[in-house]
Parts: sequence; C-alpha cells; structure tokens
Amino acid sequence: MRQRVGEIGWVLDHLVDLDADFRALYHMTPADVLDIPGPHFLALAWRTTAFQGVMGARLAALENETGPNTRGRAARPGDRVVESSRTQIMASDLGDLIEFG
Repeated sequence: MRQRVGEIGWVLDHLVDLDADFRALYHMTPADVLDIPGPHFLALAWRTTAFQGVMGARLAALENETGPNTRGRAARPGDRVVESSRTQIMASDLGDLIEFG
C-alpha cells in the first residue's frame, strides 16, 4: 500500500498546477474533473508532463537540474515488470485500475 501511495501521492503536491493544466490542455473545469474516475484522473495527470503546460515545465526544469530519466527508478531484481501493451496491462492486476480512452 505504501508503494502505491508513493507512486500516486505526487498529485497532492501539484493540485494547483494540475488544475491549470487540466483547464488549458483538456478544457476541463473543476466540476468536470470531479466527475471522472480516479484512475482516469491519474492517467490524465501523468500525461500533463508531455505537454507545454505547468507540469511539463516543472519536469523540464527537474531534468535540467538532475538529468533525464528522473520520473521513476529502474527496475531492480525481484521487481514485477509488466509489459506496456494494452493487452498485457489489461490482463495484469492493473487492468481494473486503468482506463484507455
């Protein structure tokens, strides 16, 4: 459980930034955001770093300070690694947590 909180807890530190990006990138109001399921929200939040919004700028600044590949750690021996194809994700334990649009 702690690992999961660590993986998704970052959003709590960036709610204002995500609000700005959701408005600008996805044209969503705060009321719209409240209506989407949590896994969908997290997927959209993660994707904001791919655009030229607040979160994209934050990631770029972080990479300038520390170098690329700071979004996560490399897999370690014993880690469970799931291939990223849609079929494999849906067949994994994550299948019921992730929605594809």
